[in-house]
Amino acid sequence: MMLSSGLSAMEEQKELAAKDYKFEAAVADANAEEKIALSKNAQDPVFLAQLMYSLKEERERTNSLIATVLSKVEKLEMKIEMLERELGKAEKKDEFLGEVDSELLRYVKKMKMVTAEEVQTHFKYKGTNGASSRLHRLFSLGYLDKKQAGRKVLYIIK
Repeated sequence: MMLSSGLSAMEEQKELAAKDYKFEAAVADANAEEKIALSKNAQDPVFLAQLMYSLKEERERTNSLIATVLSKVEKLEMKIEMLERELGKAEKKDEFLGEVDSELLRYVKKMKMVTAEEVQTHFKYKGTNGASSRLHRLFSLGYLDKKQAGRKVLYIIK
């Protein structure tokens, strides 16, 4: 490649190298000037205050974005749990219930709302533990809802 002045390839390379060197020197000088300006600004309390304020604002924006993303993730997790529960109920409803559990469900339907003590007396269990475990199993299978009223747990048909 020849320049219009008719220089040889070697002279051309020397000229390009010199231009390259001048460019690098100019960039280095500009960087040095920036560093000097920054070091002067680093001593200025107003500059430092502005820098700290801009950092604070940026951090607040970032925290806000993170909070928004977190709330959206939590909403999605709640929807997933709800769908899993609904799918689980549909699958568990197909499960065969024993004679005692079926009778217990009929009793809850008739009474509208029962406690473990009421089930114990009606089905003549020795303690409330058996009645409570049967009611809790039906709750886990999705046949009953449960509400806490003080120390007592009330089971309601769904």
